[in-house]
Amino acid sequence: MILYYKKEQAKFCIDLFYNRYGHLLLTIAFKYMKNKEDAEDVVMTLFESLGNKIVKHEIQNFKSWLHTTLKNECLMQLRKVKNLSNPISIDELKTASEEIEESDFHLNKENQLTELEALLTNLKADQRKCIELFYLESKSYLEISDQLNLSLNSVKSAIQNGKRMLKIKLEIKGIHSNNVI
Repeated sequence: MILYYKKEQAKFCIDLFYNRYGHLLLTIAFKYMKNKEDAEDVVMTLFESLGNKIVKHEIQNFKSWLHTTLKNECLMQLRKVKNLSNPISIDELKTASEEIEESDFHLNKENQLTELEALLTNLKADQRKCIELFYLESKSYLEISDQLNLSLNSVKSAIQNGKRMLKIKLEIKGIHSNNVI
């Protein structure tokens, strides 16, 4: 969709981005701005200039880029308000900093899980299915063995080999597997 927008600059793409990410961005903006109206204004300001920003930037991960762009927009708005009103207290700054770190942590974790999900599709079918049943559906080795008509040793081996392959592929992508797997 981003490449299409860069090529065609079709305005409906911005509407699609708003429909898909608007609620998430409002939540993030609210954490920074501390009131609904200001959060809505910042999100609208971002979407008014989003087309130009998409064309100017090389975007690898749209969701995280959009999050960072919104964060910057919020901080610019807060700086403007700060210059016009009282300075922010140390406690408010610490609270905002903690919320930003928590938000960044969840976004990073979500990106890691999305990457893991994509890598799962590259595993051999029996490895993928065994890992999904074991980790996602909390099935025992015996239940997986019965469900897939595999020996117990084949199930154990498929899980071990699949997990090892995922770990290697995640580390190649710079993701520490002990944070995800």
